[in-house]
Amino acid sequence: MLVRLISNKLNLKGHIYIYLRFKILMSPIGILLMIIQELSMTESKNIKNRIVRIKLTDGTQINGRINISGYNRLSDLIMDRSNDFLVITEAILYKTDMENTVKHETIFLGKRYIVWAAPESGQR
Repeated sequence: MLVRLISNKLNLKGHIYIYLRFKILMSPIGILLMIIQELSMTESKNIKNRIVRIKLTDGTQINGRINISGYNRLSDLIMDRSNDFLVITEAILYKTDMENTVKHETIFLGKRYIVWAAPESGQR
């Protein structure tokens, strides 16, 4: 069901067939990861990455890249209420009580936990 919802929202009707055909062989999460991978390969030309620093309500700071395609500024993406999550790639998490950083290739961050966000110097 989740794959169908995402497929419909992203206008990926062909992926419903893949899901229906291979649902016994692959979990919905596997299909979702396959769709995300395909999207990243097919839409790589439209990426407008911004390097950002984000502070969360629990004191964690995240440095990483956010694709702001479809928006003029980082603030426009964050203030857009049609999506509750940000996708951050090449993420580095700094916790106040951790001496080492934690690195993730991709994280999905709930916007409601953001205290502030800033693009790196020279970016909007």
